[in-house]
Amino acid sequence: MNANEVLSRAKHIIEGGRSKHGAENSFGLIAKLWSSYLQEAASLPINITPADVAQLMVLLKVARSVCGGFNPDNFVDQAGYSAWAAELEDDKIKKSAIAEAAMAQAEQLYARRQDNGLVTQVGSGPLAQTNFDQTPREKLLGVKRWD
Repeated sequence: MNANEVLSRAKHIIEGGRSKHGAENSFGLIAKLWSSYLQEAASLPINITPADVAQLMVLLKVARSVCGGFNPDNFVDQAGYSAWAAELEDDKIKKSAIAEAAMAQAEQLYARRQDNGLVTQVGSGPLAQTNFDQTPREKLLGVKRWD
């Protein structure tokens, strides 16, 4: 089996050719179960992600290749798990970037409201509350504020 055949088979699996296992759909649950197990059984403060699961499955397939002799499926599965790991990591990075952009927008909005006198601090210390007053435009449009 050459490299192109390995990748072709892996692509077929990723696209649903061997979806009876549903591996790609269960990475999140597996991550939670493995994290809980390691936290309880080994007292490890660990949080495994779905991308970690895919990477660990690659290592499982590596171990099977080393200890069990040559089986082409191990290499096909390694390629598939690597592809899923890459996709999951990419999604995580994109979500993180979106969250950072949203936080930056919220900080800018807060600063504008402070500059316009629409933010007041009540009390001090950890029990302080911040009140967000409505702008005249928001009052006119009937926009409800959150507490």
